[in-house]
Parts: sequence; C-alpha cells; structure tokens
Amino acid sequence: MASGAFSPLHILIVVTVALIVLGPKELPKVVRGCAKIMRELRALRARLDEELHSMLEDEEAESGTDAPTHEVPTHEVPTHEVPTHEVPTHEV
Repeated sequence: MASGAFSPLHILIVVTVALIVLGPKELPKVVRGCAKIMRELRALRARLDEELHSMLEDEEAESGTDAPTHEVPTHEVPTHEVPTHEVPTHEV
C-alpha cells in the first residue's frame, strides 16, 4: 500500500466522506469549483515565477556579472577580528 497523503486509500476515503456529506448532486459542483481554484492558483504561480525570473535577469544584466544573487562576495562580508592574547612565556 502506498503511504502519504495522496495514496489511493486516502483519496477513496475523502471522496466517500464528501459524497456522504454533500450528496451526489452537490459533489460535482464542489469538485468543479475546487478544480477552478487550483487552475487559478497554478496560473498565478506561473505568473509570479515569470516575474521573479525576469527581475533576476534584469538585475544580473544591470550588475554586469553572472554571479548568483544569493552569494555575497567576500569583500562585502564584514570581518570581525577576535582579539588575541599573548601568553607570556617564562624561562626556567
């Protein structure tokens, strides 16, 4: 048996409960409404992905480098020097 949220057994249980709760007349309407919402969400995600990619491409073109934007160049990273304490040595 497949495990996870989308196994055939889980889907069958959800459909059976929905059929009992909504009835055979309302269930197709609800499924169509859910499918429409899913299509709209996928389209929105695709538009957001395209916009994000175009913004990143524009930023790379303006900066003139092909370096990934998530990496910070080392010369811009602040360095914090830790003070070192010299231990005096005693000769015996």
